[in-house]
Amino acid sequence: MLKKKNPFFPIFSSVARIQFRLPDGRSQMDRFDPDEPLEVLYRFVEDSVKPGFSRFSLSTTFPSRQLDSEDRGRTLRQLGLVPTATVLVLPAAAAGSRGGGGELQQFA
Repeated sequence: MLKKKNPFFPIFSSVARIQFRLPDGRSQMDRFDPDEPLEVLYRFVEDSVKPGFSRFSLSTTFPSRQLDSEDRGRTLRQLGLVPTATVLVLPAAAAGSRGGGGELQQFA
């Protein structure tokens, strides 16, 4: 007998597991507090994922959604990224971004 999914699980989940996928096939998974703002994903990509391009855009795979157009103050839970989500990290130009993506800072 198959178990039914609990539709309230995202509401009560204490962790958001996010898999970041890059165009070169690399991926990286990490856990976040579901009540953290979207901004933490952009900072995580800048600090830890290191995509290899200076401007990037984030989007979800299913349902397909451009995160650059979302308010970065909204929580991961509010955005439906709980309990798990896959986030594509793409070069800003390839994602069709209108300047809303993240930008890696380069230091000498």
